[in-house]
Amino acid sequence: MKSGRVCLFVLVSILLVGCRTADEQPPVERSVFVRAYAEMQMLESAHRQRMLLAPRDANFKALRDSVLEKYQLSDSAFTSTYRYWYGRPAELSELLDEVIAQVDSMEIQADRIRK
Repeated sequence: MKSGRVCLFVLVSILLVGCRTADEQPPVERSVFVRAYAEMQMLESAHRQRMLLAPRDANFKALRDSVLEKYQLSDSAFTSTYRYWYGRPAELSELLDEVIAQVDSMEIQADRIRK
């Protein structure tokens, strides 16, 4: 009985590891995802800080949809790409550095417009 469980565990482990291939690519191109994700982060921050006009949740969804539309992304493609990167911690750090740089760039552009 115990050896059957061990065999089952090994088989499931092999199948799970085998599901990821070295050639696997995220659904959304990295540069597009970085720009879209940076905008989503800014939007989520504004939502959490109650900076969106009422009705907040409806406005948040409409603005989120407009970001997806701007980059010609479906919600499922964005979410799948998000999961792809968050499932790869070693690569995620570099991607998040790019997102931070993009947010910084957006803030600089906003400051220029305000002046």
